[in-house]
Formats: sequence, structure tokens, C-alpha cells
Amino acid sequence: MRYVIFDAASKEIRSAMTGPEPSEPGPGLRTGDAGDVTFEGALKNYVFVPDDPTASGTLTGRVERKPEDEWDLKAEKEEKDRHTAMMRFHQLDIADVRKLEILLMIPSRFARLLEPTVALSFTLEGVSLDVTLSHLKPIALDVGFEFGGYTVPFQRTSIRFDLSGHEPFIATALDVQLGKMDEVGRRLFTSQTLKNESLQFALRVANHLIEAYRIAYDDASERPIGVADVLSAAMVIELTDGLRQVQHSGISIGPDLRNTQYQQQKKNAEPAMVALLSMPSPPFSAVAVLELKKAHLYGQYRECVVWAGTIIANVIEDILLQRLPKKSPEYQRLRTKSSEIRGATKRGSYFRLATGRTLREWLEHYERESKFWEGLASNVEAILNERNLLLHRKKAIGAKEARAAFETCMNFLYALQWGIPFNPEDSTYRF
Repeated sequence: MRYVIFDAASKEIRSAMTGPEPSEPGPGLRTGDAGDVTFEGALKNYVFVPDDPTASGTLTGRVERKPEDEWDLKAEKEEKDRHTAMMRFHQLDIADVRKLEILLMIPSRFARLLEPTVALSFTLEGVSLDVTLSHLKPIALDVGFEFGGYTVPFQRTSIRFDLSGHEPFIATALDVQLGKMDEVGRRLFTSQTLKNESLQFALRVANHLIEAYRIAYDDASERPIGVADVLSAAMVIELTDGLRQVQHSGISIGPDLRNTQYQQQKKNAEPAMVALLSMPSPPFSAVAVLELKKAHLYGQYRECVVWAGTIIANVIEDILLQRLPKKSPEYQRLRTKSSEIRGATKRGSYFRLATGRTLREWLEHYERESKFWEGLASNVEAILNERNLLLHRKKAIGAKEARAAFETCMNFLYALQWGIPFNPEDSTYRF
């Protein structure tokens, strides 16, 4: 703490804060600058001793404990109990967690449901769930122009369910993300990991509900959602002895567009937009990558796999058309009958003729350059296979496959176009 508000007569401290200097306090109160100070008990059991009590404005000075026989013992006990409870959540032991209550507020309407609140039980990713889906009271939005207009109801739905906090996907995340930390480090970041993993799981629950609803009620107006759609989210941690703490997460709007990097890009972006507007249609590759990013951001799992596979296949074909000998039968066949050539053939003998290596050998070169590209060659093959199984065999696709497709495709593009690893955190919205 740095600044304190204290009683001008008794010098008893009423509040303490960090950050900018507080505004002028109320009658009978003064502001003190105490420097770096830590309170171990109730504020009312401390006094502020100013260096010069006659000075005006914020006073400099020091904080001292009152003599123990002057303490408010009830306030002291309450503060110590509060501090102990706070520290248990601040340095959380996962073994102490009994239950997590997960709440998500989303802009979905579920307009054709007959009841405003619906209770549903199902299993997702091996987790048995009892989910409550509730319509919340709409908010009136003003959509008028300066010369008049009207309001429309903004629809909201809440999704609520409980977790034990010990589900396999949570245990795996804690092990992977915190496993290399010491005991103190693990406890410090356990609650944040719980929140992020639980709310990401809540998104998958929401999309599972939305897809079932869309098909059952034939309502095409609903769509999958992503982190950027979440209006509000909360996780309530309940410990084995009944202590509870709420952690909130608001609307995720991504990186601050006012940052330095964006300002540097802005000069190039404005003329680029003018040039794009003059075209009858934007370049397919640029649109395809943005569609992939959108699908990843908005929970469109199947679209992630389709776009990732399509982009990778198109890049492979572009390389072949650029590098194959123009008079070779392979080039002529690729130009005229590309759909008749198996993908494995393009990545194998065609790619070797064009570059001297198969696509797998080419990508393994990048794997040797950086650990961030580890498994790139196998991952590319897997995504192309996933896409074919989805389109031709109706394979089920979930969040795990979607994320793998997104990251593999972006790593593939970054490796071939810029020679640098792709950082998924740059394109991932987090709670």
C-alpha cells in the first residue's frame, strides 16, 4: 500500500490503497503518503504518524500499530480470518477444491424453446453434466439515428453447470501448464488455470447445446459461439470446508488496437484497403486465412478443419505450379486435371520433382530448425486426412481437432512464408 485515509483527530486509518493519489477525502479526514507498507491486521488498529501535521494537502509519514491493549479484537480476528481465506484462494491447493460453479452469459436466443428455463443432462468429453439453460431479461438497445429511431430487445441466455475441479481435462491442464513450476508457483497460478480451462470447457458445452438445438428445432438463426461472444462469465470456487470465491471474466475483445504494433501497421493497411476495394473480389488466400481465424475464434469446429485443409492443399498446389518443369507431363496434368491427382501423389512424387524432396522431407527440415515446429510434417498429413474424413465419411469434429487444425495450418504458413514459428497466444482470446 502507499496512500491511506486517516482520521485527522485520532490519526486512526480508515482505508488504504495503491495507485494514483486519492482525491480530497471527506470532512475530518486527511490523506497520507505512507510509502511501501503492509498491513497484517484490521486497519482501525493502525495510526498514521505524519512528519509535519501542520502541512497542507497530502501528508508524508509512517504507519504504526496501536498498542495491543487498544486494539479492536473482533475487527482484528475478522481481518485475519479474511486474509487467511484470501490467501487460500491466492495460493490455491487443488486438493482443497470441492466444486466449481460455472456460469456463462451469451447472446444466443434459443428462440424456439417453449420454456424460459430448461434443465438438460448429458455427457461431454467424458464429463457428466447437469446444465441449466435460462433466458435472461432482454436489455433494450437504442438503435436510433440522430433524427430518431427505436429500441430493440437484446437477448441473453445463461448457461450454468457444476464441475468437481478434478476432471481429467483440468488435471491435464494443471500438469502441462504448471508442472515445471515449484510448489509456490503452482499454487499461485492454479486458480487462473482453473478459470481459463473451465470457461473454455463451458464454451464447448454451449456449442454442443447450440448445435443440438439448431438441428432439433430447425433454427438456422443460432450459430456457434467463441470467446469473443461471451458477454460475462464467472467461476465460483468452493473449498472442502465451504469457503467460496467468485472469479469474473468480462467480454473478451482481444488485443488493444491502440498499441504500437497496430499503429505501425495502420499506415500500410489504409492504402491496402483502398486497393482491395478497387478489386471485384479480394484474393482467395487472404480471405481463406481470415475465415480460418474466424472459425477458430467463434467455435466453428468443422469449418476450422475444412479451411485449414483447403489452405494447406492450395499452398501445396501453388508451390507445384511454380516449381514443376513447365514442359513436364506432371505440370500439364496438374494444370488441366488437378482433381484427378491424389493428394498423396502431389505431396510425394510431384513435390519431389518440383523441389527435390517430398513435402514430408521438406517440412522435416523446418522441424530440425525449431522445436516449435516439432511434428509439423505429421500434423499436416493428419489435418489433410481429417478434412477428407469429415467431408467424405462425416467424421465428428470437436474443439480439440479444430484447435489442432488451426495451429497446424498457421504453423505451416509461418514456416513456408516467413520462416518463423507461429505463436498461438497471439491469436487466442483468453478468459
